[in-house]
Amino acid sequence: MPNSMLHDKNGGPSAQESIVPLKRQNRRLIVYGFIAVACIYFFNQCITLTQEFETSSTHSTTFERPPALGNCIQESAWSSPQFEVHLPAGSLSPRLTKVASLHAFAILNIPLPTNPADLAQTAIGFISQHWPGTFKVITSPHQTQDTITLNVSTRYNTPGFLTSHSVRVCENNGWIEIYNPALKLGETTRADIMHLGMFDTTLIFPESDDSVSPPPMMRKFHAYTPDTEIIIGDAGSKLGFRRVIFNGNKTIEVNSLSTERAIITSYGGTIRGTFNVSATLTLTTSNSPIIVDLNLNNTQGGVLSVFATTTNSPIEITASLFSILPPQPPGFSISATTTNSPVDISFLTAPLDSSLQVKAVTTNSPAIVNAHPTYQGGFFLDNEGPELHENRGAVVDPSGEGRERRFEYTAVRQDLVAGKVFWGESPRPRPHFPWPNIFEEMIRVSTTNSPAVLNF
Repeated sequence: MPNSMLHDKNGGPSAQESIVPLKRQNRRLIVYGFIAVACIYFFNQCITLTQEFETSSTHSTTFERPPALGNCIQESAWSSPQFEVHLPAGSLSPRLTKVASLHAFAILNIPLPTNPADLAQTAIGFISQHWPGTFKVITSPHQTQDTITLNVSTRYNTPGFLTSHSVRVCENNGWIEIYNPALKLGETTRADIMHLGMFDTTLIFPESDDSVSPPPMMRKFHAYTPDTEIIIGDAGSKLGFRRVIFNGNKTIEVNSLSTERAIITSYGGTIRGTFNVSATLTLTTSNSPIIVDLNLNNTQGGVLSVFATTTNSPIEITASLFSILPPQPPGFSISATTTNSPVDISFLTAPLDSSLQVKAVTTNSPAIVNAHPTYQGGFFLDNEGPELHENRGAVVDPSGEGRERRFEYTAVRQDLVAGKVFWGESPRPRPHFPWPNIFEEMIRVSTTNSPAVLNF
């Protein structure tokens, strides 16, 4: 009997007809439930990422002046000004080119908790925006464990420069600022030019006991330093931070720095140094090179990500990958993008079962990636005359099992080479990382009018 004729005795729809829309309704509810859970999860992820990273912009909403900057260098604390004469190199007429200035020095001591739990909640900030100079961060075994010392050296050309109306060097709860009290953050006036000066500052942290491993971790370290170079000493094994944000427009030089997450931004300055990172690293500049050694230790699970971006200047990355996370193989992702200059990424070491995603992109210059023997996954070379060097017999199976390395090509053209590489008889299964990680084992090398090179 046709379904259209199935009715109950009261003329309503039959039980069979009632079940059909009920099933459909249940399916809709299940689908809507999954969508709602996904939306909530995604929303929570966005909030977490926002809280963890914080914005790296230079606006005052990020680097707000702390209230009640009461721990200040008083006018009487400055050393007696010393008169100096500087003669620029190569000057032909000393009478016309010599520059006179005054030099003064002061010290500001900042309390530091020694309890590990309190230290883990400590935030350090440094703001210097009205005058150029240098900002150095070092550690010292002679520094007392409960104090950070700020050494301030200044050169200026007007006797009234160091009055409290023109210059203040203050601290509040770990946030340090050198500023003109008459100006707001980000504001400059001709008054600054009338009091020409510069500040060389050194922030000295105590070193951790050699028996303590790993080094003590502080919550965050922010530096907002227009026209000031940032120089970080060899602090990688002695001091650590959960988050680091450096923001300026001059050179950022890092001998070694340990952090979980870092955003390093220089609008036009070189970024150079050694970074020990366990979660994420973002390096951004323009018209200046990025030259870094990366020790990437995936202790967070999921994918450890690195982003390096500049324009019209080279990028050189030397990466060492580490992880002690069983049983899930660790994931790593490195992206390097520039224009009109070479990009070069090399891997010194990598865990045996690690998963890797690499992007090396430039224009009008070579793009080169030197893969580690442990790499298994896809590759994609895009340009006129791509070069892939297999080195089949020169590399031994890193697992020690004597497997043969195989290459499978899906495209070989004049402007493109694509395929996959693996050890053994067949490719290994694609790794799966917790959502929202979108991950594919792939090395992509792309450029224009120059070689795209991948060395295995």
